[in-house]
Amino acid sequence: MRKFVISRYGDDTAIIDLTRRSFLGKLTELACQKVGYVHSLPKIADMEEKSCVTILLPDSLKNHFLHPVKVQLFVQALEYHFREVFLAHCEAFVELGVSDYNAVDNFMVKYDIDDDGKIAERLRQMWRNHQTYQRKKIEKKLGYYSSTF
Repeated sequence: MRKFVISRYGDDTAIIDLTRRSFLGKLTELACQKVGYVHSLPKIADMEEKSCVTILLPDSLKNHFLHPVKVQLFVQALEYHFREVFLAHCEAFVELGVSDYNAVDNFMVKYDIDDDGKIAERLRQMWRNHQTYQRKKIEKKLGYYSSTF
């Protein structure tokens, strides 16, 4: 997901300069908290550079910080956003007559996601689960459960 965030919101670097109008900017603004006199800013843990993204807040939020309690919620929202963008991408390509395998491969190339074999398979599984869910939803709305689709 790191590569997705960098490709979508950054300039192919791990440092993302936010604007408050972007989705990531709005999400960050919701998760931020103003630095007060009684707050001590959290120390940055020793993390690998390969797994981090640096987010530069706009000047209007220069007295804010991303609260550690809200980081997990922030990550979950990004995962949800990734899933929705991925599914919309696949739906568009499949509607154009491209196979789901090629749609997943195109998504991975578009967002420069390195594949070790496991990522592509997980994305394909996510697509298959989505298709199964949509098929069951349609069958339920039609009022019968048949495999005529």
